[in-house]
Amino acid sequence: MGFEPDVNRILEFIPVTNLKPDTDVAEDEQAMTANFFKKNKYRQVCEHF
Repeated sequence: MGFEPDVNRILEFIPVTNLKPDTDVAEDEQAMTANFFKKNKYRQVCEHF
């Protein structure tokens, strides 16, 4: 669709300190909801077509 370069450019400016870990911890529901009411959240990017 031709907008991938634009999306990648935007994502470059978003901090990477809040990326969801790429480990088994990310699949553990209890671990993911442990900081639900805390300030530190994981980044989530949604694309709609």
